[in-house]
This record gives sequence, structure tokens and C-alpha cells, in this order.
Amino acid sequence: MFETTSKEDLETVLAEMGETAHPGMNVEDLKQKLMQSKAYLEDEEFVKDFLDTTIEERIEEEERRKRDEEHI
Repeated sequence: MFETTSKEDLETVLAEMGETAHPGMNVEDLKQKLMQSKAYLEDEEFVKDFLDTTIEERIEEEERRKRDEEHI
């Protein structure tokens, strides 16, 4: 589930789930916080799907930016 997950992805999902990510938290801390969140414990599949969508959107945005930079 976390293979291509960035710190930004985890922070985004946690924020959407109503959780607070503290600035000093690393990726492992954020993963643990997500897996212990109320939303994850109540509906693991939904949170996993939401995380997957967040990752896909980030990757698509990075690819779009890269293409745009190549055209400049």
C-alpha cells in the first residue's frame, strides 16, 4: 500500500481524514498515524482507495509539469 507513497501524500490523506500531521513527523510516523486513525479503522478499503487516488493524482501532476517544462 505504501510503495510509492510520499510524505506529501500521507499528509494530504491525513488532513482529509481530519487528522493532524505535525511538522516533525517522518514518513513512518505518518504511516502509523494513518493506520491508527479512526477513518482507517472504520473503513480501511476506503482510505486505501483514497490514498491510491492521491498518489495517482500527484504522479499525473508531476508528469504534466515535466512535459510543460520540456516545451519551454
